[in-house]
Amino acid sequence: MLVTSSLPLGLVACTEALKDSNRLTAASARKFLHIVTGLAFMLTWPLYSDDPSARYLAAALPGAMALRFLLAGLGVTHEARLVAGTARTGQRQELLAGPMLYGLAHVALTVVAWRSSPAAAAGLAALCAGDGAADVGGRLWAARMGGQAGRLPHNKAKTWAGSCCCLAAAFVSSLAYLCLFNSLGYYQQRWSVARLAQASLLSSWAAAALESLPGLQDNLVMPAGAGLAALLLVR
Repeated sequence: MLVTSSLPLGLVACTEALKDSNRLTAASARKFLHIVTGLAFMLTWPLYSDDPSARYLAAALPGAMALRFLLAGLGVTHEARLVAGTARTGQRQELLAGPMLYGLAHVALTVVAWRSSPAAAAGLAALCAGDGAADVGGRLWAARMGGQAGRLPHNKAKTWAGSCCCLAAAFVSSLAYLCLFNSLGYYQQRWSVARLAQASLLSSWAAAALESLPGLQDNLVMPAGAGLAALLLVR
């Protein structure tokens, strides 16, 4: 447990150090962790045994993270540093939405899908890389172009640039992890890279489409939609 948790926890510690030294802004640190935490978490999965309980042991780390967000968001614990580094508005109640759901999505995909199902890799790739890249790409586009240039017709709060970044990042990361887990023999059969690429493209398209819609909680619908889409082509 100590070995498998050291990578994601080490990333958090390094990011906090960079933020404290003013090398990263709070917003940049928050988005960096959103992108890399889940990707680093999946890299530890091959270190677990084949015991059926392994998935629950792995899920304990994001579960503890979600619990921490819950307690801080409810005011049971007082963690000003956590609130300042995680909540965009600086209000502790915000931890009960995006951050806590981010952790719960990791728990759900780990327990329900695990490394034996392509839904886990596709879902977490969409949640972490896809959603993170959408925000970064959209903000950079807005800062460069300004105004309403390149806005989506059905959601003026989102941009074509953000959706394209979401699609590209989710595709690359999901394909990488699908290929990794496929090569390690975790799936029911060995799939060709072409087939895995098709599944990655479909799941990434689903993630980008869901991310572009207004009024949805990205941390829930994106991993769910991407994971289900991947299962249409590979199992």
